[in-house]
Amino acid sequence: MGKVQDQAALDAYRYVLLNLGHVTGYIQWQRLPRDWLDRELAGYTQKMINELMATHAKTGGTIHQVVETRPEYIRWRFHYDLRLPISGRRIYIETVFRHERDLEDCEIIVVNMHDA
Repeated sequence: MGKVQDQAALDAYRYVLLNLGHVTGYIQWQRLPRDWLDRELAGYTQKMINELMATHAKTGGTIHQVVETRPEYIRWRFHYDLRLPISGRRIYIETVFRHERDLEDCEIIVVNMHDA
């Protein structure tokens, strides 16, 4: 995928995922990935996927930081990609990160999800 462009931003993303992701409001889901989850991974909740994302980070799983170039997401410097094994499938989860100076004001937003 390429080299990390902003290690501090990636570290902040990991911090929020690992330390705040279990708290309501720190990981938000847009409709597209919510609908995909409901349709394709019946029995899994957003909270369960949030926990799997945190476990992925905690166990050293790769989080790709990708410079954002798409017009609809250009306000974000990066998007962050995770690829997780879920229910015998490899699932791609795309997120963006609202990075604030105070990490407790940051937010991860799940914008897409599908088979990898």
